[in-house]
Amino acid sequence: MVEAKINYSAAKKLKAGGYASESRLASNEALKQQAIANLETAKVGVTTAKARIKSAIANIETAKAGVEATKARIKSAIANVETAKAGVLSAKALVGSAQSSVAAVKKELSRLEIYAPFSGYLETNTAELGSLMQPGSLCATIVDLSTVKLVGFVSENSVSQLKLGAKSYGLTSAGQKATGKVTFISKSADPATRTFRLEVSTDNSSGALIDGQTVEISVVSDGETAHLIPASALTLNSSGEMGVRIANRNKSEFKPVQLIRDTTKGVWVSGLNVEEEIIIIGQEYLTDDVEIIISYSEN
Repeated sequence: MVEAKINYSAAKKLKAGGYASESRLASNEALKQQAIANLETAKVGVTTAKARIKSAIANIETAKAGVEATKARIKSAIANVETAKAGVLSAKALVGSAQSSVAAVKKELSRLEIYAPFSGYLETNTAELGSLMQPGSLCATIVDLSTVKLVGFVSENSVSQLKLGAKSYGLTSAGQKATGKVTFISKSADPATRTFRLEVSTDNSSGALIDGQTVEISVVSDGETAHLIPASALTLNSSGEMGVRIANRNKSEFKPVQLIRDTTKGVWVSGLNVEEEIIIIGQEYLTDDVEIIISYSEN
């Protein structure tokens, strides 16, 4: 039945194609052998396909294994990167620590030499070669005499006449002269003497003045009329007011004065007229309106 169908189909195909020049009829045996051969070939193809499938599956597994290995290598690389970063940070910390150590050593080395904060004269040298010095201990005393401060005390009657920046003069006991300006006037009196501290700064670049000298200070103030009289001419009235006795129309008269300055030649006082006849001998025994006989003496 199968064979007849095959032959019929072959003949039908030939008729459809036009005409056949010759007829080739296959025998049943040839067809059987050809079918068997085709079947065997198909079996081999199936086997080959299965083998290929197995190979493909094996390749897939190998690829999966490769992917997992690559992932593992990536994780390892990331871990190595983090380790490297940590190493960099650790190295930076070591570098910073080393730099701090170097700076500390340099600072200690700089302390081996002591420099004066200003130029001056070496007064005392406490530190001797080889002596152990403790932090904060005194090693030397340096005196800066480029600018000298003259210090004096002013009475409460005169302090109001002084001003900061006023021109001043200094005269030492050795006859040395200095010129400067008032830089400080105390606002509170000394409890014992009731005087006010006065400071005058003067240039001493030549080094002529030294520390501790006795000096007489003169401060320029607003001009006023004053008289230089013997200190013995000063007296007190019944109220305890200081002044002098003058001759007014051959009569004794008390006139109060303000003491400006005391000098070796006498005292400077104000409060008198330009010309006054001052009684300098016997004024302690006189009162006001007592008639007197005047005699003059020239010094």
